[in-house]
Amino acid sequence: MGGRLKREPIDFHYIPAELRWVDELLVNWARWQHGGLGLSTSPGFELYRPDNYERTPRKAIDVLSAMRVQESIKRLDERHRKALQWSYIQPTNPVRRARELKVSTRGLHELVIEAMRILAGVLTPEGECVVKYANA
Repeated sequence: MGGRLKREPIDFHYIPAELRWVDELLVNWARWQHGGLGLSTSPGFELYRPDNYERTPRKAIDVLSAMRVQESIKRLDERHRKALQWSYIQPTNPVRRARELKVSTRGLHELVIEAMRILAGVLTPEGECVVKYANA
């Protein structure tokens, strides 16, 4: 049937096991970026809780770690920075962000993973910078 290849869907939530600690740092950074509240809730739904909702304390934001992650992200090239911002801060339509970065949607996911690998080389699981920058 027509010569079109079936594309495999992309799981944008997939994080390689060896980078899960970087994901935790980035989630902490994203919460800090959003003022500690996480992603905003649609008006009218702020107080909604499903029947099976259990109140569990949220993990406190590690502000110092978030600031170190921010400094490390600032040193990434623009495409990696924008890919991380899309993935953690403003998760909008991936096709639109991919088009903006002139990559495929698969390429967008690869940019996110590449950025995480770069951060894994300059941060520790505690959010400490292991690379000293000339202007730091």
